Amino acid sequence: MLVKIGIIQLDIHLGEINRNVNYALSNIQNMVEKGVRLIVLPELWTSGFDYKHLEKIAETTPKILQEVQQIITANTLVIGTLPEIKKGKLYNTAFLIDKTGLLDFYQKSHLFTPSGEDKHFTPGKKAVVVTTHLSKIGVLICYDLRFPEIARCLTLKGAEILAISAAWPLERIEHWRILLRARAIENQLFVIAANASGTQNKIKMGGHSAVISPDGTCLIEADDSETILITEIDLKRVYTFREEIPCLKSRRPEIYNV
Repeated sequence: MLVKIGIIQLDIHLGEINRNVNYALSNIQNMVEKGVRLIVLPELWTSGFDYKHLEKIAETTPKILQEVQQIITANTLVIGTLPEIKKGKLYNTAFLIDKTGLLDFYQKSHLFTPSGEDKHFTPGKKAVVVTTHLSKIGVLICYDLRFPEIARCLTLKGAEILAISAAWPLERIEHWRILLRARAIENQLFVIAANASGTQNKIKMGGHSAVISPDGTCLIEADDSETILITEIDLKRVYTFREEIPCLKSRRPEIYNV
């Protein structure tokens, strides 16, 4: 099954919700017109890590999700993370929506302590695979990429695609590029990764959003500037590659307990 994929690599202006949202919505609409069926946005794409105002910004999240829903078609899926308040706690939440509304959500489970994320956000407690009309999609957020356990968990839950929203810094961009390919190769699925560009809190974001095939081939990759990517993937490749090299069938979980 051929699916057209879009990534919006956004130069997220810290706290400038109108600017960020207008840019994203304009590009979502353009992608929909071009037949893109899965669109992935970076981490906290409406505001960036504007820690002083995140709780207030979270109040805008329902309205923004509605605005996205209004401009997409029945066969379009959109994934990106926004701040969310739930039962008095702040979460970094990836929302997967289509024309009907919210399909599912994933709350970031690995918080990046060196930057103080754990002082502001509550970690999620569940790995999420969303069954859609396109594919089974597992969702990761930024620092989650460094943990092969959660990617493998999503694979064993049936994921054919890993969608990753991130704000990964330029300083460690080679880690990002290597880990994207590693997660794709070891789990034999497509990785669709949207990173931020620009600067947040004096930290230069790394860009290099990419789509990686199940055999580790990079199908498309950005540089570090604000841009959009569009490419096409063949979901059948997940299963043909798993048959060629049956890593998942060769697993021996009885010796992996650590």
